[in-house]
Amino acid sequence: VTWKQSKIDTTKAGTTTIAGTVSGYKNEVVLRVTVTKLTVQDIAKEANKVVLIKVYDEKGEDMGSGSGFFISETGLIATNFHVIDYADAIDVVTYDNKTYPMAYVAYFDEDRDTAIIKIDAPEKFPYVKLGDSDKLELGQDIVAIGNPLGLQNTVSTGIISSIRNNSYRTA
Repeated sequence: VTWKQSKIDTTKAGTTTIAGTVSGYKNEVVLRVTVTKLTVQDIAKEANKVVLIKVYDEKGEDMGSGSGFFISETGLIATNFHVIDYADAIDVVTYDNKTYPMAYVAYFDEDRDTAIIKIDAPEKFPYVKLGDSDKLELGQDIVAIGNPLGLQNTVSTGIISSIRNNSYRTA
């Protein structure tokens, strides 16, 4: 099929119809795609992709905790740099309360407060499919799933109140 439109905007709820042609077939073919806005309850069902990150000092004493989420089935986890900063050991607790030691830090950017850590395990993990942050809009509804003060998988709603310019640098 050769479509007259090459992309469908999946960021907005609604039905889109696109037409196309098939070589050797005289009638136009039509494709209707319906994008449904997820409810907070739908998003809350994704909590199995969120992890609790526990950090320890050189004596093995608890330094605190934070949140992260799987970005691959192989155990890569996105979190904030401040969560793992100064930690000598890190444990990751999954939704089903299994604990895995962090294998290594795969990436970090202190200025942007981001980090990617890795756990090693034989199983495959459910992971978040990342979207296009360039399509975020001020006032857009958001849902956050996290682990404040170690309370696993809390769900809260809000809006995009600001969009950070990616070109910033701190002194």
